[in-house]
Amino acid sequence: MMDSTMYNYDRKAAFMEFYINGGRNEDAARYRQRDAVTALNKVAIVEAKYKKDFCEFKSGSTEMNDLCVLWLNNLADTRRVRMTSILRAYLKWCYQNDYINAEQYYGHDMTSTVSRSSNKTDVWSSMLIKQMEVASENETNSLDSDFIFEDKESFIEYVSTVLGHEKYTMPAALMILLYYQFESTAVTKILKTEVDAAGHTVQNVYIDDETAFNIIYRAKVIDSYSTTFERNNKNYDRIEYYADSPYLLRNTSRGRKKEQETDQQVPYSFVKKVMEVERKANKELPEDSPYKNVIIKGATISKLKLFHEMRVDEKKYGLEFVKENIIDGKYGNYTVPQTVYREYCLMASKARKI
Repeated sequence: MMDSTMYNYDRKAAFMEFYINGGRNEDAARYRQRDAVTALNKVAIVEAKYKKDFCEFKSGSTEMNDLCVLWLNNLADTRRVRMTSILRAYLKWCYQNDYINAEQYYGHDMTSTVSRSSNKTDVWSSMLIKQMEVASENETNSLDSDFIFEDKESFIEYVSTVLGHEKYTMPAALMILLYYQFESTAVTKILKTEVDAAGHTVQNVYIDDETAFNIIYRAKVIDSYSTTFERNNKNYDRIEYYADSPYLLRNTSRGRKKEQETDQQVPYSFVKKVMEVERKANKELPEDSPYKNVIIKGATISKLKLFHEMRVDEKKYGLEFVKENIIDGKYGNYTVPQTVYREYCLMASKARKI
């Protein structure tokens, strides 16, 4: 239930009746009522402190800042989006019912439009920026947690160096494919015939970096590598054969004849273990290597290419240009562009060169 002592209780009650009736059925109405009560009760705490209604909060004000710090910043992304949508609905209702004027409405941090003379959607309120800053401050910058490479060249050089040995040919190719945004669930199905040396393409996707394509191409043509293992305090050489399979990514045959593993496709677990392979390769690096303890997760690799495109645009044209392009869908269509921008800010705060 709503707190009957909240600021402008009668107004909130009228909004609740309007908002609940927007549910498509009884269950939907019940859920809308539950979430709206939660949102309004939380806002009421800040309203009581500053003795003003939420719809009267000014852009970038201390009351809006408190609302973020005391509540919104502590919510999971999906929950924050839900609560924000309710507050926006309340703000719009207040405007439509003449509780605030046009200047107050269009100038509010929760309003989705900058001004009536502007057609550009603005989801980059000071409230959201505050959320991003707080999240960034709480984000770990530990290198062995997840390293964000400043640019494409730095990442590819890392893969080429750390996974340079032929025994890491397949994981290295996998990391490059993930970078170029091949789906992790489909990457194991890529065929060797789909890697075109003349066109520098994989499944007709152009690989625009020479080193990156060479890493992939090596996976196509390699059939074996030499390794050394220890037994009874003695070192022995052994030839490991990659499965003679039509697929690009292959496992080794552990010394058996290649013909015994024809057509074998690596399982999805091969993709999930890429970070484990990274750690293993990292341990083999000399102590003075600049890449020592530098690790990046597979899920993050898949986001790097888009991040690097945004990074280049920011350096050329500024952060506002990146924000507008996310809204306009230049980098892809997103249900919640605020989250995309927040993630970009977090990655940018951690990005560096080695």
